[in-house]
Amino acid sequence: MKKLFTILAMAFSVMLIATSCFAAVDEGRGPGDHQAELTDRPAIYYEAYIHGQGWTNRCREMESAGDAYGGQTIDAISISVDINRYLKVVYRVHSTNGQWSPWISNGAVAGTPGTAIDGIELGFAGQAAMYYDLSCKVLSGERQWTDWTKPGSTAGNLQQPIQAIRIKVE
Repeated sequence: MKKLFTILAMAFSVMLIATSCFAAVDEGRGPGDHQAELTDRPAIYYEAYIHGQGWTNRCREMESAGDAYGGQTIDAISISVDINRYLKVVYRVHSTNGQWSPWISNGAVAGTPGTAIDGIELGFAGQAAMYYDLSCKVLSGERQWTDWTKPGSTAGNLQQPIQAIRIKVE
């Protein structure tokens, strides 16, 4: 009976170690593989506050947040990054009252319900920012999408309210 208990205890220990967070994972990398964690592709999520309608559903990369077919404008936006703990998204918006919001990050709300935004700047910060860039395109004015922004540039013309936005990781 004692031998059976010892065998069961050893088998349980082996199973516990094999399934714990300290065990090596697939792709040949183990715990603490800093380089692998730095380069994990980030997942970007965002939602927009549409004037008079409230918040959109949570969008993923390349999905359109806002009112791409109607005439409503975006008053505020919230953007977050998931998966990569060495990365955060930073952003700010320009409102039609002529002012930039402060730079904020990871899920904070930029903009004020009741005042449309007409520009946005965004990017990544953190150790993993050397591996990825963040771009966006907006729909405003003449109902045409702008080109994808380059890192450090503004999406929107700071004159016409933004109606929809798409964001992608590069």
